[in-house]
Amino acid sequence: LPLYQIKLSDVGSSFVNESEKNIKKVFDQLRKKYRETGEASILFFDECDSFFSKSTNDENRAVLNTLKEEMNNAGEDGIYVVAATNEKDNLNTAIVRDGRFDPKIEVGYPDEEARIALIAKKQNANELIMLHVNLKKN
Repeated sequence: LPLYQIKLSDVGSSFVNESEKNIKKVFDQLRKKYRETGEASILFFDECDSFFSKSTNDENRAVLNTLKEEMNNAGEDGIYVVAATNEKDNLNTAIVRDGRFDPKIEVGYPDEEARIALIAKKQNANELIMLHVNLKKN
């Protein structure tokens, strides 16, 4: 399935109601694609706490309401919504309630072996050996 990543900076606007229009446009385009081709899509909200925050003002509330509206039955329209956050305790419960985002998967911090493997992708072998030695000392 094609993956479409979206951040608040992609759809946010300082103009009244423009953020909501932009969010609706994204969902409308994916629905249209599904109707025309039958191809479903994954819509990935990166740093979703910027969209789904507990703290709301009128503008944030309007964005949340638009998202809730667009997410209703999105799966039936070939849109599978996935979101990621580093601040799960700051998410608005209305948007992440059961039925909107299921299942919820928490990915913890990587262990030592995983951190070394991640760093190894960016480092040469000598630097990795020194890093491993330093990690063992700490």
